[in-house]
Amino acid sequence: MSKPSAMTVLNADSNARQVAAALIAPGPSPGRAALLRAAADYGVELLVERRLLRAAGRRGFETPRLRDAAALESVRKRSVSALLVALDRAGVETLIIKGGALAYLVYDEPHLRMRGDVDLWVRQRDLDAAQSVIEGLGYRRQREPDAAVATSQRHLAHADPLRDPIDLHWHVLNPQVFQDVLHFDAAWRRSLAVLPLGPSARTLGLADALLLACAHRVAHHGDAVELRWLWDIHLLVGRLTPADVSQFLESSASARTRTVCARSLALAGELFGTPVGPTLTALSDGSRSGEPTAAFVGGRRRQAGILVSDLRHADGWWCRWRLLREHLFPPARYMHSRYPRCPAWLLPCAYAYRIARGAPSWLSRPRSLPSPR
Repeated sequence: MSKPSAMTVLNADSNARQVAAALIAPGPSPGRAALLRAAADYGVELLVERRLLRAAGRRGFETPRLRDAAALESVRKRSVSALLVALDRAGVETLIIKGGALAYLVYDEPHLRMRGDVDLWVRQRDLDAAQSVIEGLGYRRQREPDAAVATSQRHLAHADPLRDPIDLHWHVLNPQVFQDVLHFDAAWRRSLAVLPLGPSARTLGLADALLLACAHRVAHHGDAVELRWLWDIHLLVGRLTPADVSQFLESSASARTRTVCARSLALAGELFGTPVGPTLTALSDGSRSGEPTAAFVGGRRRQAGILVSDLRHADGWWCRWRLLREHLFPPARYMHSRYPRCPAWLLPCAYAYRIARGAPSWLSRPRSLPSPR
């Protein structure tokens, strides 16, 4: 593997390195409890626990935590399968993306990929139909303003705690500069069946899944070194064919995310020894021309800075105006639900209060990369 450039020097602490080492080469660990606590901070405690058991030669042994996770996965599997069948019967083409799909696509056992929601991607024109189907299964939209530009997802939850919340996407990433990372029709043509989740389950092809995994951790999570997402990348790289690599390089160039992808692959390479050398070289060579998405590498961006980026890259003046309006003046229905004691005639004051209260968080710079949890 070629040596990463200075841009990709790892900003992981000793705990991250220790947990990463346990994932790739587990050995006797006198500090097992401390290691598992550190692994929990990065969302990979089940993976580490299984690795430690295997390293100790206890292949037929399961801990209570692993048994509980496997039992929960069987419930989750039935729920997601029923959801995808219902969407298919309604004529809504749907891709299950991120952890819920990768658990079955690249992990030996799906319950080892910890996750707290189900990410579904539909065409924007099918958004309301998809929401109606999901609500017909007992889910309810969480309190959030209706938006078309400021965000590209809706959130729904079920009263049954065993059913994961649903993130319903019409773009895979929120920041405007990342809106062209993937397009639904092209991704659908390259999609793969996820047979364990039933005949209606489809997900991104391997190259598209890797592109999303590389971009998501930078675009949405401040380039935080979370081992769960980097392990996804590690496993995906191990499954790529030469054709997949070519598709990944072509798509990352088209989406102008070569620097972002190089960053994510280099981190996986440093932590896990992921064989990314030639791919990383190709990405690094192509990223010299400069890409607007590269501004997100390294994190520590103010919310106001992200808004400025969104305004700069929004599609026309109407889109920019709507973006500002959605951030500053969400619909009155949302405001009434957010401030139920505020009479209608005082609603302008509620808007002013909301803007003033949110201003400090928008203008302050994060002190560190976002927590991996």
